[in-house]
Amino acid sequence: MMSKKIVLSIILSFAVLFSASVCSLSQNITLDDLLLKLQTNKSKIADMYSEMTTTITGSGKMATGSGMGNTQKAKMWTKGDDKSKIEMLEPIKQTTIRNGAKMVIIDEGTGQKIVKDLSADKSGMSSYNQGNMDFEKIKTLFDLSVRTDGGFYVITCTPKQKSFLGKMEIYVDHEKYLSSKILVYDKNNKLMNQTDIEYKDISGVSVPVKMLSSIDSPVGKMKIEIEYSNIKVNQGMGDSEFKI
Repeated sequence: MMSKKIVLSIILSFAVLFSASVCSLSQNITLDDLLLKLQTNKSKIADMYSEMTTTITGSGKMATGSGMGNTQKAKMWTKGDDKSKIEMLEPIKQTTIRNGAKMVIIDEGTGQKIVKDLSADKSGMSSYNQGNMDFEKIKTLFDLSVRTDGGFYVITCTPKQKSFLGKMEIYVDHEKYLSSKILVYDKNNKLMNQTDIEYKDISGVSVPVKMLSSIDSPVGKMKIEIEYSNIKVNQGMGDSEFKI
């Protein structure tokens, strides 16, 4: 059964990847052209800092079984495509740093460190878990297609190998060219998760400020709301923040 940590990681990865605004796209744009435009605009974010408050409500084991807590607070730093740091403040204090192919998890209470070599992971899940995906990785893991639906481009991502996922659909707005909605289906084409995303323009870049996910599974239903605050973009973040 898919854990809510994995659901959150996948949604975060794709939301960040498809969140950069673009200036002009043809209604007849090809998939490759659309991905190229999105990649070009994603590269405008050299580094970003934000503070996160996550609120979890629901019923059944989905809401209570993982011990994650109903409210979580954290700080997040990202730089480029391969550097990230998440400092959990509540309900536990834990820091996770990724720098290239290395990742360290630090228990702030005990000082214990667990170092992982991400290059040994061939499944691609390490990219999910760090909220870090690029289009080349996506192409190796998913078959992609694009269609139009009303005022949206809809990018469909179908796993190449057997997975708990059936497919994902990313809705990219025709006018603002931001991913305002992500749908996740199981192997039986049943909707498991819907995430709606709100944006704000900061330093000339549209970045997510709120994400609301509704998860439906056999073990319960859950809503996860993530709010980002004190967001800072392209402030010249140093590499020392990601030292392992």
